[in-house]
Amino acid sequence: MAVATARAILFTLKVRGIPIPDETYARILECGNLFILRPRLEKAFTVNSAEELFE
Repeated sequence: MAVATARAILFTLKVRGIPIPDETYARILECGNLFILRPRLEKAFTVNSAEELFE
């Protein structure tokens, strides 16, 4: 489930045209904690940069 959520975050950013640095891409995919990923998925719809997911 965590992998699917991480991919959903990356897909959302990609569709919105937000660049995803390699380090951020890896950081999202390596996270296996749904309690961390779920809020980031929600934020992926409103952030202006991928780095904002970690603020």
